[in-house]
Amino acid sequence: TTGGEVDPSTKRVVSEISWQEPSPTSLESTVYLSRFGNEVYQETTQAQFTGGSLSDTAITNVSGGEVILRNGGHGDWCRPTDYVVAQIDLPHNGAARDVKAIVGKAFTGTHTGGTGSFVELNISNADPPVPSILNIIQGYETNDIFIDQNYAYIATGDIAKDVVIIDLNTNQEVGLFNDSYLFGTAQGIWVKDNVGYVTIGFRLHTFNLSQKTGERPELDSVSLGFLATGYRLQVVGNYAYVAVDFGSNELRLVNVTNPSNISVAGGADVNGASGREVAVSQSGNR
Repeated sequence: TTGGEVDPSTKRVVSEISWQEPSPTSLESTVYLSRFGNEVYQETTQAQFTGGSLSDTAITNVSGGEVILRNGGHGDWCRPTDYVVAQIDLPHNGAARDVKAIVGKAFTGTHTGGTGSFVELNISNADPPVPSILNIIQGYETNDIFIDQNYAYIATGDIAKDVVIIDLNTNQEVGLFNDSYLFGTAQGIWVKDNVGYVTIGFRLHTFNLSQKTGERPELDSVSLGFLATGYRLQVVGNYAYVAVDFGSNELRLVNVTNPSNISVAGGADVNGASGREVAVSQSGNR
């Protein structure tokens, strides 16, 4: 009870029996139990845990090795490389610029100095999932992708086809949007309520998507600022949120209440660096 060293192979068991009749009485017994041989063996490292089988648990290595409950996935944003469960090499030698995913599928594309490919991937329903290439459409220098039901909208590096519309049922190009300016290539694409939104050079454009085929007409466009190239964007509510690479505001807010009459409504100064990506909460307040 005092002093000495704790022995993990020995347990002290205290048992107490008490009764009230014919008079309140109790008995107490103390027993010490030891493992045969009194040897200590512990498994505490990641390598030792990896040799076992997992059931709704995961192995981490924060302090040398731990087994934790799995909470719907395997990721740890602080150590992403430790949780790569599958990977795939895209065709040719291009760099991937974007990826979008729906249940059972993922869509990405490559960008190789003036050319590239749009790639559709199958994602197996396994743990871990296994990706495989379903379809490849060559000739599209892919900068950004938006998936809307049966159509894929690709922001391309082709100034004659800024946005290409792909029918995912046939894997064929069925429509396009091309702006009237010759400066800049499409960097970001978004679709909402049969309206397309695309950043091309210094401008944000809206175009009609009531039909998906043929060349789609422009509805309006607005400058994002002097020498401010627009990149990724997201439309929530009545505003388009656009990441830009130059100027005092790295984020531009564009009022798109009327897609045929859009206007810059505000902006946010982040840190003076170049904006490239934006994500907005569904409430539009973060």
